[in-house]
Amino acid sequence: MISLAALAWPWAVAARAAAPPDSAMLAAAVRAEYLTRHVRGRGRDRDDFGWYVLEAPRVMARLQLVARQEDFQRPSRTVSPRLRGQAWAAGYDVAPNRVRLLLELSRRHRGARQVRSTALIAQIQAQF
Repeated sequence: MISLAALAWPWAVAARAAAPPDSAMLAAAVRAEYLTRHVRGRGRDRDDFGWYVLEAPRVMARLQLVARQEDFQRPSRTVSPRLRGQAWAAGYDVAPNRVRLLLELSRRHRGARQVRSTALIAQIQAQF
């Protein structure tokens, strides 16, 4: 996904809504992108393309939820032409701007037969 995005010229729409300063820093962010990549000399029906939508509301001053859905297709690849995925995550700021706990559930569907894989990821991030 990231390598495809790095190679593509994205069309993106991003929005951010912030609450008033007295609401304990509550905010929400939404980002959506549609990506396409054309290789010179190859037919347009073989172009790589895809999209994703990311939503990230901060539900409490120290807790942020994140949801992402994506669908990328690479018709020129016969082994794994399509990747679909969903992810749900929660981030808790133990010490704001210093220590953060992250928990993510990620589900992917890939390949011609759309084989499903699921992963649960837990992280502790620290900044010094």
